[in-house]
Amino acid sequence: MLIGGSETESGRKAVDTLVSVYAHWIPRERILTANLWSAELAKLTANAFLAQRISSINAISALCEATGADVQQVAHAIGTDSRIGGKFLNASVGFGGSCFQKDILNLCYVCETVGLKEVADYWWVLGVEAPDPSARLQQLQPILTACCGDCMEVHLAAHMVPNTVCLCFPLHLLYVSAALRTFAGH
Repeated sequence: MLIGGSETESGRKAVDTLVSVYAHWIPRERILTANLWSAELAKLTANAFLAQRISSINAISALCEATGADVQQVAHAIGTDSRIGGKFLNASVGFGGSCFQKDILNLCYVCETVGLKEVADYWWVLGVEAPDPSARLQQLQPILTACCGDCMEVHLAAHMVPNTVCLCFPLHLLYVSAALRTFAGH
C-alpha cells in the first residue's frame, strides 16, 4: 500500500489518518508513504515496468517462433536468473487491459511537461506503438478459427474509459458474431 500526500502539516495529518485506517487490515511495515509526486510516479513507473517486461517476452516469443525455440523454455531459463525472476514471463497477445497503456501515456505526458521529450519518446514506443490491437487480432485469428471454423467474423470493441483520454481495446470484449449466428441457427 502506498499513500501519497502533500508535505504540509495538513497533508502529513491526512496521510497519518489513512495509515491508521489501513493499518487495521495491512501490517504497518507494508504501508509506504511518500509525497504526492513520488506516489504518483511510483504507480505509473510500476505499471510501465510491468508492461515493458510483458512486451519483452512477447517480442522474444516472435523470435522463438521464427527460430524454432520454445518461448516457455526460454522464459523458464531466464526466470531462474535471480536478477530477472520468473514473474510476468508468460508470452501472450499483449499486456491486456487498459491500465498499463493509460499509465504509460500519463508517464509520457509528465515527461513531456517537464521537458524530458527523449524519455517520453522511450515510453511512447513501448506503450503506444508496441501494443497494436490489429496485431493482437492477427495473433488470435488461428485460435479463433480453430475454435469456430472459417465462417466467423471477429470484432474488436473499442471504448473510451470514462473521465480519461484513454481509448481501450480490451481483449475480453472480442466476440465471434458469425459463430454465434451459426450456433443459433441463423
